[in-house]
Amino acid sequence: MTQKANTFKTFIRPPAGEGMAYYPLLDIPPEIAEPLLGKKNKVRVVIHFANGAKFHRAIQRNKNGEIFISLGKTTLKEADHFPGDEVEVWLEKDTSQYGMPMPEELEEVMNQDEEGRQRFEELNPGMQRSFLYYINTGKTVDTRINRSLQLIENLKMGIKRAGKPK
Repeated sequence: MTQKANTFKTFIRPPAGEGMAYYPLLDIPPEIAEPLLGKKNKVRVVIHFANGAKFHRAIQRNKNGEIFISLGKTTLKEADHFPGDEVEVWLEKDTSQYGMPMPEELEEVMNQDEEGRQRFEELNPGMQRSFLYYINTGKTVDTRINRSLQLIENLKMGIKRAGKPK
């Protein structure tokens, strides 16, 4: 890994079983986290792993003052790591509009459907990120297009879910 600002080594803490602790956590040293967090308890960042994998996540500070990033199974698999591993990562502030990359397919669908774009923009940021994640995980262009079309149609019908209505 090329040495960059905000590069550090830490361990992936295994899940402990309650609250956010159901997920593996990446402890962030205060000297790295504080300049990014400022007075906030949560801020969006992009975390880069040595194998080139990068993810949009949130640095969080809990009521005990611990600062961490929550990692899921998919993230760990793509980063090629497991709970208990020591990892070297670097962080950068997330400057994306939604805290996650906008899939080209959804952008194109919304360019052709102003009402759909408006409905998407009315969603809260967490819901927007959930939909972007869902669409981005499609393995083929066709899957991402179909998910984008379905999402916009659902939003226009007042349904706040990405899959087919039941």
